[in-house]
Amino acid sequence: EIHVEGGERVAAGQPLFRIRDDMLESDLVKQRNAYNESLELIAALQAQLDSAVRAANREEELRIQARLVQTKIQLEGIREQYKVLLERKKKLTVKSPIDGVVATFQVDQLLRTRPVRRGEVLLEVMDDTQDWRLELEISEHRMGHLLQAQQEAGDPNLPVEFILATDTEETFHGKLATLATRSVGSQELGSVVEAFADLDASLLPRRRIGAEVRAKISCGDKSLGYVLFGDVIEFVRQYFWL
Repeated sequence: EIHVEGGERVAAGQPLFRIRDDMLESDLVKQRNAYNESLELIAALQAQLDSAVRAANREEELRIQARLVQTKIQLEGIREQYKVLLERKKKLTVKSPIDGVVATFQVDQLLRTRPVRRGEVLLEVMDDTQDWRLELEISEHRMGHLLQAQQEAGDPNLPVEFILATDTEETFHGKLATLATRSVGSQELGSVVEAFADLDASLLPRRRIGAEVRAKISCGDKSLGYVLFGDVIEFVRQYFWL
């Protein structure tokens, strides 16, 4: 069940969506049936116990009392298991942890009838009142230049300039803030290293969560020949070991 749409503003604790777990529902039904069966058995044993008391059959009375105690213990165990299952069911309703904006696009088309796994990212809520930043993907083969530039500058916060896909006529500036220590896969660029850059959001004409950008990280000066043909040289070295 999808309760929100992309771009919708939500409050902390507001339900976002609910996941269906057929196995969990089956377990709940089994526990409810077992609970009802135990209640019926307790009622029947109590009736038998009353009959044994009236008949002054001490041996039968003790036997039924022992079975009655055992059944009540089993009933308590079933009740506790049922509570645990109910708590698990409550967790299937995912609520917003913060006040913010749903940043995931086309939530209904993305999530409805989709199988999911534990730990999988399904939806993002972002607080647009906090600091804004750029999320950058740097091709792994560019990392040598970047790390060398950081070392030469003695500062990991290299200058970054970028343009918005929604406003390509103006260039904006920021500074590299965080650089990942390992690479990840990207559908467009292959193996990339993720990085974040700080920026002054008040200078942006239109702020939109998830807007595409094209960014350049300043890594110092290079010769014109290397700028023009550096990619070709690196390609030849990488694939032909020359």
